[in-house]
Amino acid sequence: MLHRRASVSRLVSESYGGANLIALPQTVHPRQATYMATKPATRSDWNTEEMPIQKATLAVERLFSREEMTLLKQGVVPEAMEDKWFIFHEGDRLYFHRSWTGFCIYIVRFEERGDRHAMVNIEANRDPEQYNQQNDKYDVQMLSYLIDALLLGQSGQFPVLDPNASPEINALQQWSIVGRTMLKEPSESENTPRREL
Repeated sequence: MLHRRASVSRLVSESYGGANLIALPQTVHPRQATYMATKPATRSDWNTEEMPIQKATLAVERLFSREEMTLLKQGVVPEAMEDKWFIFHEGDRLYFHRSWTGFCIYIVRFEERGDRHAMVNIEANRDPEQYNQQNDKYDVQMLSYLIDALLLGQSGQFPVLDPNASPEINALQQWSIVGRTMLKEPSESENTPRREL
């Protein structure tokens, strides 16, 4: 469940003895707020592999506000086995690694555009020994879903590879990709239209 800024500030302030907080957007997931009060994720926080030579570069365009970019830069450090991703920001890139293997699946490049940040391309892993997906459109949709669900705390439509698959198969696929994130309650932002890439 998402909380308004005041309650998140109170929650984090109580947890960290009044620690100085960075500016938060109007709504943020409490787990992200707690992590934001400590430090952003860095490459050294997890055992990772480099992006393999076999990769695809996909052109995309999605704009983020300064507040959203602040959340993206915090990244995600897994707290439990059910957390499937390690995400960190470095330079003008956001790195997405699978938490169990450390394999780099996506690297997103950003450009500043005035008071906004634009996602301009994605490098997607294409090594079949590390990642079995070869569908560019699906990867763009999946990355957008991961950003919304894991970093911005927003609900979104999980991209399904096979629309004819049973709900059980789709639920298993979602669990294998995002783990316990799929169990969180719908957010207040669910009524906000999701930005398409």
